[in-house]
Amino acid sequence: MKTEIVLKNNIREIPRMEEFVNQAGTAAGVAPERIDMLVLAVEEAMTNVINYAYGDREGEIILTAERQGNALVFEIKDQGKAFDPTQVEEPDVSLPAAEREPGGLGLFIIRKLMDGVHYRREQDTNVLTLTKQIE
Repeated sequence: MKTEIVLKNNIREIPRMEEFVNQAGTAAGVAPERIDMLVLAVEEAMTNVINYAYGDREGEIILTAERQGNALVFEIKDQGKAFDPTQVEEPDVSLPAAEREPGGLGLFIIRKLMDGVHYRREQDTNVLTLTKQIE
């Protein structure tokens, strides 16, 4: 069963997002110790939308969760400016922080925590799909 929450493009919505991801993970049978990684990955993705997608204007973020076979799939939709996070190069984490280009660590974390990260643009909507195998 697919569940959905509509969030405002505001950092104060993070606790609502965390609760939603926790509930989705629990309902899908994800082990409690693995739910935190789901929360972190979705939070990183949502924070990117909040910080960059809409600029100074208000907007909505639609977050859905659905168990598909042995996977839990989250979709994050926004109508902000087009941005494909899957095209961002991974940062060189072997370099000291002072020598690295700023940015990209959130996407790096998402890629490491999730089994699938896919992006598509549907008309004027960004759709980021995060998949985690749960069994």
